[in-house]
Amino acid sequence: MKRAIFQKKVAIITGASGGIGAAIAITLAKKGVNLVLTSRNQNQLLKLTEILQKYEINTLAIPTDITQKDQVHQLMEETIKYFGKVDILIANAGQYLKRPILHLKANAIEESMAVNFYGNFHCIHEVLPIMLKQKTGHIIVLSAIDGKKGIPANAAFVASKFALTGFVEVLRQEMKGKNIHISTIFPRRVDTQMIAKHKIPKIHPDKVAKAIIKAIKKKKREILVPYWRLKIFFILNTLSCRLGDRLVRWLNLEGKETGKK
Repeated sequence: MKRAIFQKKVAIITGASGGIGAAIAITLAKKGVNLVLTSRNQNQLLKLTEILQKYEINTLAIPTDITQKDQVHQLMEETIKYFGKVDILIANAGQYLKRPILHLKANAIEESMAVNFYGNFHCIHEVLPIMLKQKTGHIIVLSAIDGKKGIPANAAFVASKFALTGFVEVLRQEMKGKNIHISTIFPRRVDTQMIAKHKIPKIHPDKVAKAIIKAIKKKKREILVPYWRLKIFFILNTLSCRLGDRLVRWLNLEGKETGKK
């Protein structure tokens, strides 16, 4: 019965070529969800498509640069042409930059915003009319712990994730009563290639994939991963920003790059 919730659904996953995106794809494939996989890395998409063949689902791989609105529009058109609908959008694609503000240039912030904010905006903006026409849909956005708390050396990443978090909060309220469900996932650092050089506590991508399943099943507005640790952290930070700053240091959330002094 639980599998029936997912079977024959169509989900678009951005940033699907590896890490969190690939883990989400495999998890949804096991549930019988038909998938549209997208990222800029066509070779990795094709490799993932081969892995997913054993789950007997329909899979479409469409290389897309989400910072380019015309490519995102084409992504949606090809999805509708092939599947005829979009039930779920998982806006997972992102870019991580670690650099102290003193050494941060404006173009670095612009690049981070282009992917983490505007790229996700393009995807949401293109899929919304489709879902509203269908009168059903679920948009799941991957933010980060940085979308609720600023962490040293992550200013560009934090700025883009704070912007994304605020945007999605507004979207969630505007979609109330329209049968379009909005979820935001806030994981702490996830063990992916993007932060492989950073010595910092990390969680496995499968934990984020499980949070996606929970968001779909229970139509959760926000999910923290791991839940209680981040819940307590955010509550304490709200009560006292000084305590929150100390917790960032005590929990080693900033981390250090390996191989560097």
